[in-house]
Amino acid sequence: MSTAMGIEINKHFAEKKRLIRMSTDLSRKGDIDEPIKEIIEFINNLEEFVTTSSCSGRIIILSKEDGDSSKRGCKWILTSHTTVDSSEVLEKVKCCEKNMVLKFEPFILHVQCEDIIAAKKMQNCALAAGFRNSGSVFGRGGNITFAVRGTHGLEVPLSDEERLLVTDDYIRHIVDKANSKMCENMKKIENFSRAVHDLKTSKGHPGFETT
Repeated sequence: MSTAMGIEINKHFAEKKRLIRMSTDLSRKGDIDEPIKEIIEFINNLEEFVTTSSCSGRIIILSKEDGDSSKRGCKWILTSHTTVDSSEVLEKVKCCEKNMVLKFEPFILHVQCEDIIAAKKMQNCALAAGFRNSGSVFGRGGNITFAVRGTHGLEVPLSDEERLLVTDDYIRHIVDKANSKMCENMKKIENFSRAVHDLKTSKGHPGFETT
């Protein structure tokens, strides 16, 4: 690639990054989750990357309308980005809403990358941290988005149309499982953060394979 072409690509990405960072957060929460605010800010201060969406991981209880698998039209009964207390969960499910589900959703982060070399750097960080379900998506206009994803999700139905399907003891057991997954998730985020902090903005940094 010629120097002139490289400069033009850098300018193009810099403008896309500026527009993305100016855009409104359209997530349900409307803000970055507290456990990942520092690493998101760090990534966005690297010239080769800009984050586009994220979730630090969460334990949720939803009531799904007619068993719909999507989150549209769901009633959110509990949402936590940290571990939860089983007594709180038991109190929440006493309402016995229809089609309640307890879920653990792991960390996910989408990072738009300047080029394939930058995407490779992000891949190395994700895999080193244990996020094995990560990978790049190549979109229109040459956009390269790297998705950092965990694999250790959990989804358990708690009620049907009329009644609770599980006992209090089983709910405590599921909460323990979800909390264990949350703790594992946070350790992986810490590992990912350490790996990203080792990144340098110069392409072809010795610690990363670029071929």
